[in-house]
Formats: sequence, structure tokens, C-alpha cells
Amino acid sequence: MPNAFRRISDVDTLQRLIDAILAVESDLELTQVLRKIVESAMELLSARYGALSVLSKDGTIQQFIPVGLSDDEIRAIGPPPIGRGVLSLLDMDLGPVRLDDVLSHPLSVGYPPMHPIMRSFLGVPINIQGEQSGRLYLAEKIGGGTFTPADEDIAVALSTAAAAAIDKALLHVRLSDLTLLEERERIARDMHDTVIQRLFGVGLMLNGADRLGMSGEAAARVAEAVAELDEIIRQVRSTIFHLSHPEHEGETIRSRLIGIIDEFSARTGIEVRYELPDSLDGMEATRVAEHLLFSLREALSNVARHAKATAVQVSISCDDELVMRVADNGVGIAEDAWNHMGMGLRNLKDRARLLAGQCSVESREEGGTELVWSASILD
Repeated sequence: MPNAFRRISDVDTLQRLIDAILAVESDLELTQVLRKIVESAMELLSARYGALSVLSKDGTIQQFIPVGLSDDEIRAIGPPPIGRGVLSLLDMDLGPVRLDDVLSHPLSVGYPPMHPIMRSFLGVPINIQGEQSGRLYLAEKIGGGTFTPADEDIAVALSTAAAAAIDKALLHVRLSDLTLLEERERIARDMHDTVIQRLFGVGLMLNGADRLGMSGEAAARVAEAVAELDEIIRQVRSTIFHLSHPEHEGETIRSRLIGIIDEFSARTGIEVRYELPDSLDGMEATRVAEHLLFSLREALSNVARHAKATAVQVSISCDDELVMRVADNGVGIAEDAWNHMGMGLRNLKDRARLLAGQCSVESREEGGTELVWSASILD
């Protein structure tokens, strides 16, 4: 782009080009800025038609801004171009494409019905950090004739302004997302440090009320209030979890466990059957949840590394405590395995202890190994 600027000698043209580029720094919405760039290009290059496309990561058109056509004409033409014909030249990253007559080019596929005939054409890629993120199109030189090398320099300079506008918009989105995540985490932290702790305090006071000799209807109402508090705490914990883990919003602990199992089976080719109770749903906000997910992943990883198994059974129950059993049909485990346990088994045991549970690994009589991991679900 600096070279393109140096080749522009007309002072008036250069001033209008600079004015167009300065529009990028305005407070206008992105679509308005890009439309202004197209309009400036059409004016500077005497083009009857212009357009600008913004591409997604996979190269498809995410946004298309046509200028020079009425709303009725745009509706009649239909969807924006997908890059066929001469437009495919821009897919090849060969730089600007300047044609005297689109229809006479070997790659021309003509125009769709209701599309105005355009002969002279100038297309310029819009690059951000070396990747094509959009395209600037100009067509049909007013008064006849074709686009010149000088026109190409102006279009290239304007494409850089468009790239800056798009990049600025993407940065704004990224910063907004980051700010939103930080705010969600702050709210989650405040809720945990204030609301949850105060609810726990009230629950403890009510739980101690029976020591005051309370009985009959009053004691029943206190017990009902304690149960209601437990449910409120569970719901608040769920809200806190989804605020601080938006990537898992809408997922249940059961669906995440199934995701781990499916990933393991696809990666290793080992068949996995599982029994996961519906009562697991709603546990994603508890302390046990993340430990359970890690422990299942670690248990299956141990099977893949050591068991030489072809099938695995995963069973989870959650009554008074949560119990996970992972049984395989492999070669079994040595009697002194715990004396030589690796980091994986040690982590499983430590996590169980942290949750007032246990972890054991034993060979099965019918062959293979069974890992039993448990945790208290009193949170």
C-alpha cells in the first residue's frame, strides 16, 4: 500500500483518498464505514457499481455491501456472489484483478438473471495480517473505457483502509467478549463469596434449632426451610458455574461424561458401554463435578495405556455417595500396583480423598481390571 500511495500524484485525488481512510477512525458502525469506502472508490475511479465483501475464516462471504443498485435490484439479483467465474481469480491470492471486459474472459460464467451487465472490472483483495479477509469490487467505468493502473493504486490504498476497519471491528468484538467474561467471573465470585456463604450460615443456624427442644409442627417447618435452602444453594451454585464456565452453558454433567466416553472410544477404537443415572443432571455446579470428569478421563486413559482391552464398562451411581466403576476386559493389574503407581493413579486417589471418598483398583476374576472411585456428594 505505501507504494500505491507514492504512485498517486494528483493532489485532489490524494486528499480525497486520505479523507476516505480517515473515515475508519470515525465512530460510524462498521457497515457504514465500509459502505463509505466503496462510495469513495466509486467516486475516485468513476465506477458505476461497487461492492465490498467481508470473508469468514473458511473463505465464505460473511457480509456483502453492494453500492450503485436499488433495493429492488438487489432483491431481484438474489444472493451475493460465491466466487465463481472471474471472481475466482481473487481466491488465488494473485493480487488485484483488472479486466477490460469480464464477459470475454475465459473464466467468465456470465451474470445471473436481472443482474446488470458489467464489462470493465477491478477487484482488490483485502488482507489482514497476510490473510484475505475481504474483497473490494468496482465495475463499469462511467463514460466507457477501462480501469487504469492508477485506478488500481487507489483501490489498493482503499482496500488497506477497509482492512483497518475490519480489523478494528474484530478487535472491538474480542475486547467486548473479554470484558463480558471478566464481568461474568466477577459476578460469580461475588455471588460465591456473599450469597452462598450467607445462605450456608442461615442453614447452619436452622440445623441447630432442633437442639433448642423444638418439636412438632415448628420442627417440621424448620426442616422444610432447611431443605428449601439446600435447593436454593444448589440453584445459585448452578448459576455461578454457568457464569464462570460459559463454554459449558446448556450442558449437563451427564452430557459431558458421555462426551469424554465418545472421544475415548473414537480415539482408541475400544468399545465403551455405560450406565449414567439421570440424577447426575444438575450436579455440574458441585465440587464433585469437575473431579468426576477428570477422574473418568484419567481412568479411561489408564485403560488405553496399560490394559490392552477391547471393551470397557463405565457405571456411575449417586445415592448416599457418588461411585464410579470403570471395568475393562484387559490383562489385569499387578497385586503391588499401588506400590508402583504412576501419577495418574496417584491423582485419582488424591481427588477421592479430597472429597471424603476412596479409590481402588483390582483385577477381576473374569479377567481385566476394575477401578472404583467414590466421593461424598454432601457439598
